[in-house]
Amino acid sequence: MKNYSFPVFISFLALTVLTGCIYNSSQTSVNSGVHKICWTISNNGSFSVTSDKLCIKNCYPAIDGQSVSPEKVTVIRNTHGGIICYKLGNHISLTIDLTLDSNSLVLKSKFSGLSKAPEYFCPLAQGLVTGADRFYKQGLGFAGPSGVFPIPASPRRIDKPGLFDEVFSYDSYIESGIMDSCNNTLVFGAYDHKDYLQRTTIYNRQNRIGLVDRWEAMNKIFYEAGFSTENIPVITREFVLPDLHFIIGNNPYNTFRKFAGNIACCNKINLNKKPAYHWCSWYESERDFNEKILDDFLSGWKNIKPAIPIQTAQIDDGFCEYYGDWLKFDSVKFPSGFENDIKKITDAGLKAGIWTGPFMIHEKSDLYKKHPDWVLKNLDNSPVVEWNRTDGKVMALDASNPEAFEYLRHVFRTFKKMGITYFKTDFLDWGLKYSPKFKRCIPGKTSVQYYYNVLKMIREEIGTESFWLVCIAPFPPIIGLADAARNSNDISGTWSSGSQGNMLQESFSTQYLNNILWQNDPDVCYFRSFPIQMTDSEIKTLAYLDGITGGIVNTSDRFHRMPENYLKLWRFIQPAPERYTAKIPNWNKPGKLKVILRDLSATSWAVLILNPDETTRKENFILQNIIGKEKAFVFSWEPGKNKFIGELSELNLKLDQHASALYYISAEKIPPKKNLGLNGIIIDGLQK
Repeated sequence: MKNYSFPVFISFLALTVLTGCIYNSSQTSVNSGVHKICWTISNNGSFSVTSDKLCIKNCYPAIDGQSVSPEKVTVIRNTHGGIICYKLGNHISLTIDLTLDSNSLVLKSKFSGLSKAPEYFCPLAQGLVTGADRFYKQGLGFAGPSGVFPIPASPRRIDKPGLFDEVFSYDSYIESGIMDSCNNTLVFGAYDHKDYLQRTTIYNRQNRIGLVDRWEAMNKIFYEAGFSTENIPVITREFVLPDLHFIIGNNPYNTFRKFAGNIACCNKINLNKKPAYHWCSWYESERDFNEKILDDFLSGWKNIKPAIPIQTAQIDDGFCEYYGDWLKFDSVKFPSGFENDIKKITDAGLKAGIWTGPFMIHEKSDLYKKHPDWVLKNLDNSPVVEWNRTDGKVMALDASNPEAFEYLRHVFRTFKKMGITYFKTDFLDWGLKYSPKFKRCIPGKTSVQYYYNVLKMIREEIGTESFWLVCIAPFPPIIGLADAARNSNDISGTWSSGSQGNMLQESFSTQYLNNILWQNDPDVCYFRSFPIQMTDSEIKTLAYLDGITGGIVNTSDRFHRMPENYLKLWRFIQPAPERYTAKIPNWNKPGKLKVILRDLSATSWAVLILNPDETTRKENFILQNIIGKEKAFVFSWEPGKNKFIGELSELNLKLDQHASALYYISAEKIPPKKNLGLNGIIIDGLQK
């Protein structure tokens, strides 16, 4: 690809000489119809996404990090925007079509004359950002990091040589966006993620002057958006990339949620499953889980009155001795036969669930001993080792191997025949391996294509009726396939920034995706059925958060062993039968405390305010900004109890570290019923 691209700093000079035009040429604009957003095209082939407040200006395509240097540029304007053709030499051309649809501006791109794709292609590169003071970045998947962040203003003077921490570059996936102080929001990304990893990057370029770089001379913010095409061979006449879409709005959270809705519509996503409310074996027993514990759980659950309406009992890691031997069940742990234990779950009236790591293969497994060639290889032909455990190495399966692929198909088909209808697939990031860096049995596809093919096969085998949760997963290729996605790190028994802190951050940041692309999974709630190091306040904070957001709610604690107050708390956070997604009033304006809102009726609301920090925090909240009412009647609220605080126009809070305050707020001075759950349903067992 190097024969048609040159360094950024000379490309525009060459373009000026070749085309005889520069930025003061005539321009064409279009309007999206909802908010003013338009394409602006210059005669030299650069283009801009512009609105009254937010702009990405003077964009130009780039290949493998370098701006294209065309022999000729042709611009054809039309009523929708225009088409730009870049003749690159060697009979290769690139066409950028700037148009619009009913919901967005659209950037289409395609090559002709290629025999091999670039490693990375950006149809939009070096776009100058103006008008924004914040940006949103979505992590690639599990654990982010995601969130709204301030765009660094004029950097401070550097007091210590070498501390250039104001130079930044942040990648984002699925959706990216910029905002201003008035909440004007520009969101963009791709709708199609089946073939190429689409990434946007916000970064700055800075120059400093003076001895020891004391003063800033320039600090400009740029965006690029592109696709990882990974040097795959091109066998068609034209190499067409997915479209990039751009929308604008005046409410950041709603605009991001609208873009997610557009993705869902494009991918024909129909989330018709109830919010998950279930039990998982991992966090109490881990790999020690066995038939005896299962029998104890089922017996205890059946005898609790009133009944707890969980949907699923899911068996996690530990049912087979070595990863990869998924159908070689541990007969010591499950002496009655694993299939018989699955039947115990379904006979009890629950869905049976199972954990697997499709891309995992242990060196001591029978699978590896029989098929060492099924393992993915590094370029030096050594196996790709993901874990070095005390019991041996765990490697990544090469799903491009047809036999390995069919083996995975057989595994999931067998599980389904056993009566399993809840699937938790873990460590899926092992399956997304950047193609130029690895050797595969059958080369020629991108990392996303290999990964997506496995995911699609799993969905085919388990059926659309099964519930599928993905964990440690890159998000873009699961769109349209998974029912739920873990959005954060595992929740440990001790509060830490990398565990509970990450869960809080990602739950807030990715709430705009919840119940549009999938159900968010914030992981487990603890209820002290075995020793942990969280306080009562911390346990309540996590339970309230899991319950109110509208995603998966699950625990690993056996219900008959829970203290009565925690059993009541578990009942209290039971999801309603219909899907619901909580709102986050201060989503784009991170404060000291986090706020989550659930509409219980047209005149009543549940409001959760929590402190994620390690120190005590104080903050005031205007009710108008939370519920849209100037005044309302406020009750403190917990399972089966409430206390009237007053008719208020604002909430003044002081919360200790990791603490939370839950309120029932009503337009009338009517307290919540004692048997009212957090999600607005009447629940037996709360009024005791």
